[in-house]
Amino acid sequence: MTAFFVTLACLPTIDHHNKSGLTHSSLLKGYHKMLQSPGLLGFVIVIQLISMCGIMCCGLDKKVPINYILLSAFTFAVSFMVSSVCLRTDPMIVMQASCLTFTVALAITYYAATTKTDFTLFGPILTIVGWVFCMAGFLYAIFGYHHGLIYSTFGALLFSFYLLFDTQMILGGDNKRYQYDEDSYILASMALYMDIINL
Repeated sequence: MTAFFVTLACLPTIDHHNKSGLTHSSLLKGYHKMLQSPGLLGFVIVIQLISMCGIMCCGLDKKVPINYILLSAFTFAVSFMVSSVCLRTDPMIVMQASCLTFTVALAITYYAATTKTDFTLFGPILTIVGWVFCMAGFLYAIFGYHHGLIYSTFGALLFSFYLLFDTQMILGGDNKRYQYDEDSYILASMALYMDIINL
């Protein structure tokens, strides 16, 4: 939950239609300029990848205090990237996406907690579809893509399943084939955070 508050706190205050005639403070203008810096964005992406690899691949998710340091670095990096995207997007679209994400995440969490069906079996399928989705996004970024709505719809569908899968892995239980152990709370929180951010 703290990760979402950090992300919310990092979001820029955007006023594309400032009709009051008031100017933004120099601090806010500096923050907007910082969010638009390609060099800083590249650095933040590297920080995100390093912290994510440290948590997921190097087994540092169970080593205190390094797990908290890596999770904090990861959270701030993702928050910066979300803020950068929000600055470049129409505020109405950002608000609509936020409301949709909130309601879908709430509904899926409730469903995952109350259903008897085991969705953790779909982990390998989600991994494959996730990699295909990421590669398609990479290729579309390079070569261009004009049907963004279709891509966004499939992305929301994919990450809804990821959210369902990871929620059930966190909740565990006797009828779940896969689940996080008690010491994997950092990895579990990072997975849930990324599912909701990607949604």
